[in-house]
Amino acid sequence: MKAFEWPPRKHPAHIVVVIPASNLSILPTLREKTEFAGELGRTLAIYKVNDVIVYDDEFAEEGDADLLATLLSYLQVPPYLRKRIVPITPELRYAGLLHPLNVVTHNPTNKAPARGDLREGVVVVSWGTTAKTFVGSKNLCFTESSRELKPGERILVRIERAKPMKCREVRPEEIEEYVGYRVLRAGDDIVDAIRYFNGVIVLTSKQGESFSKQGLRKALLSEALRSKGLVLLFGNSKLDFDEILGKERFTALEPVWRVNFIPGQGVLSVRTVEALHAVLAQINTELWSKK
Repeated sequence: MKAFEWPPRKHPAHIVVVIPASNLSILPTLREKTEFAGELGRTLAIYKVNDVIVYDDEFAEEGDADLLATLLSYLQVPPYLRKRIVPITPELRYAGLLHPLNVVTHNPTNKAPARGDLREGVVVVSWGTTAKTFVGSKNLCFTESSRELKPGERILVRIERAKPMKCREVRPEEIEEYVGYRVLRAGDDIVDAIRYFNGVIVLTSKQGESFSKQGLRKALLSEALRSKGLVLLFGNSKLDFDEILGKERFTALEPVWRVNFIPGQGVLSVRTVEALHAVLAQINTELWSKK
């Protein structure tokens, strides 16, 4: 098995990351908040996270949950579609600082459309279940779907023929390739949002059991593969997720695995994006070895 493959395949387990919006609130300016969101989005895509839940926690400043969700969603839009579907808003003032995700649907190598390619597109004109779709090429793609398509709608397509271009709409759950993350919002309903995924729930905490223990690592991975889901709970720079949520509400999430992914850390506290890299890199390696 190759260490690198393109296009990348999804993990055998659905990975969900929960991020409190208060991570943004410690940053004083929109520019810094935008840069944080950019680092976060890149990290999620690198390790093939499927869903990110932005949690509007009680320590977050008003509007920061919306801002973080907006910036993460903007990153997911292919660069060739942004002028067509993303309105100019004050929240995106520093969007030019964001590094591209370079996921497969964004056509990161700027190649000409070819049979089998996955692209995101926007419907330009529709005739019910058929349409012409803009997919980043000078020529529109004749698109077929099993449902009615509407002008202005953003869709995922696979190119079936390059000249003349023909596409078919596909759904993310139908394909093997990883095409980026989905952004979800939660507030007081965060417990229900986490429970919705029916996966193994993991609290990332320096107070947890070390992931370096082979028994724990093997048991956690086996359970994640059995349930086909893994929900990773992150805190902010000062508090773990259970401390942010509160003991009573956190109890409603049990059973929860409490895991320390950075045993013997050399600093007093680990920043959230740093923790994401440390956690997801190890999860990625473990899941990749099972392919």
